[in-house]
Amino acid sequence: MNFAYAAIIGRTIEESKQLTYWDITPEKYLDQENQQLENLRLTGRYGPYEKEYIHKDGHLVPVNLQGKIIERNGIKYILSSMEDITNRKRAEEKAKIDEARLHKGQKIGHLGYWQQDIGGSTIWASEEAMKIYGFEPVAGELPISTIAQCVSDIELIHQAGIDLIKKNKKYDIEFIINPADGSAPKWISTIAEVEKDVEGNPIRIMGVLQDITERKQTEEALLKERNKFIKIAATVPGMICSLHMDPKGVFQMPYASPNSFNVCGFLPEELVQNLCQVISLIHPDDVLNIMESITESAHTLLPLQMEYRYRHPQKGEIWVEHHFMPQREEDGSIIWHGLITDINDRKKAEEKILKAARLYAVISQINQAIIQIRDKDKLLEEACLIAIEFGKFRMSWIGLVNEETNLVTPVTIAGVEDGYLSIIKKISISNLPEGHGPTGSAIREGEHFICNDLETDPRMVLWRDEALKRGYRSSIALPISLFGKIIGAYTLYASTAHFFDQEEIDLLDEVSKDISFALEAIETEKKKKEAEETLLESEERYRLLLEAAPIGIAVHQAGKIVFTNPAGLKLLGAQSYDQILGKPITEIIHPDGLKNALDRTKKLFAGEKGLYPCEDIYLKFDGTSINVEVMATLLTYNLKPAVQVIITDITERKLVEVEIKKLNSELEQRVVERTAQLQSLNKELETFTYSVSHDLKAPLRGIDGYSKLLSDLYAGSLNEEAQTFIATIRSSTKQMNQLIDELLEYSRMERSTMRTEKIRIKELIDAITSLYRADLNAGKFILKMEIPDIELIADSKGLTIALRNLIENAMKFSREKPNPEIKISVEEKKEVWIISVKDNGIGFDMKYHERIFEIFQRLHRVEDFPGTGIGLAMVYKAMHRMHGKVWAESVPGTGATFFLELPN
Repeated sequence: MNFAYAAIIGRTIEESKQLTYWDITPEKYLDQENQQLENLRLTGRYGPYEKEYIHKDGHLVPVNLQGKIIERNGIKYILSSMEDITNRKRAEEKAKIDEARLHKGQKIGHLGYWQQDIGGSTIWASEEAMKIYGFEPVAGELPISTIAQCVSDIELIHQAGIDLIKKNKKYDIEFIINPADGSAPKWISTIAEVEKDVEGNPIRIMGVLQDITERKQTEEALLKERNKFIKIAATVPGMICSLHMDPKGVFQMPYASPNSFNVCGFLPEELVQNLCQVISLIHPDDVLNIMESITESAHTLLPLQMEYRYRHPQKGEIWVEHHFMPQREEDGSIIWHGLITDINDRKKAEEKILKAARLYAVISQINQAIIQIRDKDKLLEEACLIAIEFGKFRMSWIGLVNEETNLVTPVTIAGVEDGYLSIIKKISISNLPEGHGPTGSAIREGEHFICNDLETDPRMVLWRDEALKRGYRSSIALPISLFGKIIGAYTLYASTAHFFDQEEIDLLDEVSKDISFALEAIETEKKKKEAEETLLESEERYRLLLEAAPIGIAVHQAGKIVFTNPAGLKLLGAQSYDQILGKPITEIIHPDGLKNALDRTKKLFAGEKGLYPCEDIYLKFDGTSINVEVMATLLTYNLKPAVQVIITDITERKLVEVEIKKLNSELEQRVVERTAQLQSLNKELETFTYSVSHDLKAPLRGIDGYSKLLSDLYAGSLNEEAQTFIATIRSSTKQMNQLIDELLEYSRMERSTMRTEKIRIKELIDAITSLYRADLNAGKFILKMEIPDIELIADSKGLTIALRNLIENAMKFSREKPNPEIKISVEEKKEVWIISVKDNGIGFDMKYHERIFEIFQRLHRVEDFPGTGIGLAMVYKAMHRMHGKVWAESVPGTGATFFLELPN
């Protein structure tokens, strides 16, 4: 035994010699050792084979053994050699582990291996490569044609192989496959190299491929998120940006969103290139605070939030706000990511809210004063003090009107007044220069009056100098009323111009209304006290009135009568109050109407309205019935709810009603007979009308004809006066003829049958206006029409007559205007259509509105404006027959508008 053998088992040579072979051999190798000994007996040799020895410290040492039988001096020995194969075993184990890890890594990373011999028709693929392509996951060869069926762009792969072999171009491509197992398409990435022989000739391509579908999906999702961020950055009401400060304190802006131009007046690329131009525009008073905030955020890495003023290149001075989150970089620099927002509107809103809050405080305090103070003078004094203390106004005062002088007398003042009201010219409420200031105007016109810039407002010329000396820059005067009458004004002065906008005005209007309400309440309370003093007298008078009332008045409670006046006692035929008080109402109301009466009482207690007056039948104490009319109301009687009834005996009236019904029946018959007589008379009237028309027109034609002959035949021998007489005769006959024609048309309208039909209003009005086209053009009229293409339901003949008369009137009364204009409109209102005809003519006084629609009524001479006075009467008649309306609006000298209303 040599030293190396002993060292392998961890012993000295002497220690080893004390052991048997089986002392260092584990039992699990017993069968193997017996087999090797049998080989030694049969062949003279054993091994080589592997086994393990037991080391002295107990661990097993892998060894490789082999031996043979040798003979020396006639004695046979076994010569054995032993090799410690621990390192080799470890390497083999590591190789197995590495192979397993590689196999596992390929599975986890979806990484497969493949190779193809140059010119070959197959491709060898690893297990994972097979799995990626959707084949059975067993390593082996596949025909190139089979692989090609899975690839969507086989030409890409083919060309990449050619470029790799011939041009030594990098083989690194991505493509889509449709796996053979029918699963979803996949993105594949493959990298390959060429293997060459010793002479440098390419013999095969070897490569790896990987399923990168998830990566592609992630990249696509990231791209979508990036695009989404870009859209958000472009649309947020601010500028998303990054601010970088290097270790030396130099600032840069690596990124700015597209909204940078709106926020700070520069494009993103301008900010990235040169941030100094922005820094230079920060308000000088805010620079120090900004730098302190940035330094603190850089040191503590706490969020950076600040507001400051910025001189925007386009907008002028604005307020901006920064919200940044800091982050320290590896090189020690700080980068802030966040948002810069234009908060100028918000700042203005905050100022507005502050003003509103002060005014709300004024309202609240004045309302509290109203509750607590019941003295008029003290309340007005408190209102002025509240305006100074809570509203922060410069000065406030309340003045009341002296009705004898029409001057405003100050009754209370607060704030910086410095003798202003005693120095300035007295304020009047009359329409004079000294009455055109805020206070006088507010009282005279009954609404708030504002001067938002006392320095430039011409109405303040009488008071400007003294007002400006005391720091007044704007003012408002609010009228104070008492039971609807303006009695004074509440005037406030602010120290800034343009202080009052609509919101402040609305709130201050509420203040003046509250003060007016309080004054009314104080006055009402005063009157109430006076009224209370006469209450006992009133109650006594009421009691006497109740007893003297000629109608029955009673109160019932819980179904029983608890009070009645003498008339009620008499109405029911009772002899004494004891006989009626406490009697159930069910014994007084006739059984036929009892249920209805009780139901009405329940509904009355439930709050239902409109139940009374009603009629009932009551039973008198002698058993006879009477007809009564009942009016019932709820009241409190002896602190409990009750019903008061006022009872009127209508027995005689009912008898009269029966008689009236009988008379009505007879009257109906007489109406039928009278209608027949009227129809006969109408027919006779129609005959008479046409007869009179003919008899009147015949002589008129003669007069007109002979006067024309006189003019034609003897004009030369007649002097000017005679010719004027003939012209007057002819004009009068023409006027008389027109009057007869229009009277006939008016009469025919009255008798004609109205025919209701669908009318396309635009077509109808176009047709009517076309009749006057020549006159409109000759008179240079401007005709405007706003008429929708809709259908109306009306009598077409009556509507045509109405429209023609209105258009003719509009032309007649606006003809002499420099630019005569007529506008016809149709619009829909709730359940009606409104047709309007508007002109810019001479107009009329609205006090004659009702008169113009009466027949023969005219407001102008025939010589000035020809006509018969029947046209508007015909319009009124036509609209009345169609259940419509006609009215007009006018101001003399500016024109008139006539309206026709038709049911929709």
